Amino acid sequence: MRILGCFFLFFTLEMQAQNANILTRDAFIGQVKQHHPIAFAAGLVNDKAQAQVLQARGAFDPALQGKLNQKTFSGTQYFNLLETGLLLPTPSPIEFSMGWEQNAGTYLNPEDKTPKAGLGNLGIGVNLGKGLLMDARRASLRQALLMQNAAPFQVQSILSDLLAQAEIDYWNWALAKEKLSLFEEASALAYQRLGLIRGAMQQGDRPTIDTVESFAQWQLRQINVEQARAEYLAATNFLEAYLWKDGLIPDQLTAETIPQPLQVPTKGSTQGIDQLSQWIAALDQHPLIQAMDAEIAMQDLEIKLKKESLRPELKVKYQLLSGNPAQMGTYFEDGYKWGGSAAFPIFLRSARGGVQISTIKKQELEAKRFQKKNEIRVKLETYAELQAIINRQAQLAEEQMNRFKQLYDVEQIRLLQGDGSVFLINSREYKWVESREKVLDLYFKVRKNQISLQNSRGLF
Repeated sequence: MRILGCFFLFFTLEMQAQNANILTRDAFIGQVKQHHPIAFAAGLVNDKAQAQVLQARGAFDPALQGKLNQKTFSGTQYFNLLETGLLLPTPSPIEFSMGWEQNAGTYLNPEDKTPKAGLGNLGIGVNLGKGLLMDARRASLRQALLMQNAAPFQVQSILSDLLAQAEIDYWNWALAKEKLSLFEEASALAYQRLGLIRGAMQQGDRPTIDTVESFAQWQLRQINVEQARAEYLAATNFLEAYLWKDGLIPDQLTAETIPQPLQVPTKGSTQGIDQLSQWIAALDQHPLIQAMDAEIAMQDLEIKLKKESLRPELKVKYQLLSGNPAQMGTYFEDGYKWGGSAAFPIFLRSARGGVQISTIKKQELEAKRFQKKNEIRVKLETYAELQAIINRQAQLAEEQMNRFKQLYDVEQIRLLQGDGSVFLINSREYKWVESREKVLDLYFKVRKNQISLQNSRGLF
């Protein structure tokens, strides 16, 4: 009956495996990439960069202007000043304008007098000193464009870190499932052996102490099963933190959902070492490095803007005037207005300090870039070298596991023939199960190292 019960247990486990819903690695990663909040936030980086470009371009939008001043006292209109116009900024030190003035009043300032129909003007303003090569508007736009170009690299880096950690946790879930299945199988074998030993004892072929040892072995396996079940439950709950549905709604796994098998090919994998030199040579194209290059370029613009403060402020503005806007030629007769302004700080301490601070910030960014590039290189070398080593370890562990299985099978046959030692078969089984567990741990290490190597390249 115990043998039948054991057979029924194996049959039940097999049917559960067939009826289980397997969540594959690709399906899991696809769901994380599509629905995870961090992936959603990463997608907003591009939108934010585009919005910043739009905002920076707004500094060059034409602007309608208008001004009205009136004063009336004791029935007398002192003045009525009306001024409208259109300002046309350009991505250069030049600014265009056009406008119309119409002023009247008893006590009007003579310089504000205009013809009765009004006075039109066409103007141009130029910064010949500070702002000639760079100003805040042009710097902001160029920095926003650099951020827009760097946004895909930032997104790629964020997604690479997220998906790499998600896959590592997926294979940890698969490892926990494999260990649970391993100890359930070992527990079933120990229970089967306990039944055989008890039957032999009742027939006088085995001493009572053999049943005690077999029972103790089965209890040990039950403890292993409960521990493995707790670890599998924890890994499952941890994995569920990555699962979301549309609308940022947390998702859950069904009780029947299991991972795909952990086994991976481990022989002849030297791709990491073979391509290591190519990867190191291409480090300047790494997403993190390219994002830092964009930061350095933006700091260069900041330095260029700060250096403009070392120039004197020199602005010139010229306006053509006409009392009849319908006759454009009158703008170029004898009506005009022009002026200029100049300013120059004597010691330039504020400007020189600003340039020095911006230069130091650039040097800090360059130092961080060198450090980050070196970190990536070290990681690539480490993971590439470990890949072949761990693969070899897994291969040796598989061979060792097969030999322990042979020893166990021989001792199992001897036990069935009534000649085997319960202590020896328990020892053989312990080594076999231990070696299988070690193989599973190495499979996980192989997966984890491959993921870390790929993530170090920034191309997950």
